[in-house]
Amino acid sequence: MDTKYKDDLFRKYVQFHECKLNASDNKQRPINDEYLRVAAAALLCLPKIDPFYRFRLIKFYEMAENSLRSVKSSSLNSLHNAFNMLETVGINLFLYPWKKEFKNIKTYTGPFVYYVKSALTEDDVRQILNYMGYVQELGTTFKLKEQVDAIQVKMVSFELFLAKVECEQLLEIHLQVKDKGYSEIDVVNERKNSNEDIRGCSEAMKRRAECKENLNASMARMVLQKSASERASKDYFKPKVSKPSKSVDTYDNYWESKKPPLMSSLSLRKEPILVDAEDDIKDEIIRPSPSLLTMSSSPHGCSDEFLPTSSHHNGMLRTNVPYSSYFLLKRT
Repeated sequence: MDTKYKDDLFRKYVQFHECKLNASDNKQRPINDEYLRVAAAALLCLPKIDPFYRFRLIKFYEMAENSLRSVKSSSLNSLHNAFNMLETVGINLFLYPWKKEFKNIKTYTGPFVYYVKSALTEDDVRQILNYMGYVQELGTTFKLKEQVDAIQVKMVSFELFLAKVECEQLLEIHLQVKDKGYSEIDVVNERKNSNEDIRGCSEAMKRRAECKENLNASMARMVLQKSASERASKDYFKPKVSKPSKSVDTYDNYWESKKPPLMSSLSLRKEPILVDAEDDIKDEIIRPSPSLLTMSSSPHGCSDEFLPTSSHHNGMLRTNVPYSSYFLLKRT
């Protein structure tokens, strides 16, 4: 921040209020309250300046954020009124330090409770009054120290004036961005971390809100597309079950009855297996009949029942011996 510009505005601020002591100079004031307010707004909106240098004594942004979070009745408008009243306390102190009514501040009075304690936290109020030279006594009363630093009181009053003007600018920013869902705390945080003026801060917040809306819309579309694709894949892979007709059932039951029974392992079966008759004949051991056994025991190599008899012309029975058997008998 341009310290020369700020120091010049500080001197004009003190000069403006010290002119109140001389009633004859009221009509010849070179500056007025509106001039100071416009000059202070221009000072706070100097571009590319670190926000830390806007205030030297009062931690304005921390106080405003703490009050908006902690005090239920606090708002930017109420903070504006609170800083205005505390500025009046400082102006009266450096203009009329000899007056007894300004040596004690009773915090339980109506104006102090309504304007100050309803907007600021007790710690912040105590810190500001301590900067002016007041010391807290009995919890509800602040007493002025014997020796007061007039320059210190003037600087505190000037920064309270800047805080009042800054509240006006924050209200203007909030008026432009509140339709985007921003709260007063969001505006304070934006102004605290930005070196832009009122217009730059409001445009930056609007751009972020639009980007967030576009991102949310894109995410919603992605979710809808994913759910639609999942439903489509489930419908595609879902088995189609249809009730068959009675004719199909009869056809299937017929061929099921024609299927041969399953053959289990020989080592595991406990019941006889039903096999085809032809296979059973092949597997059966062929045993000789009694006639064959008799033929094998006969010296002629055949059974008598298989030897046909014939009558001879001499009346003798003759056996029709095969040719091969004849040679066998002759040899014996």
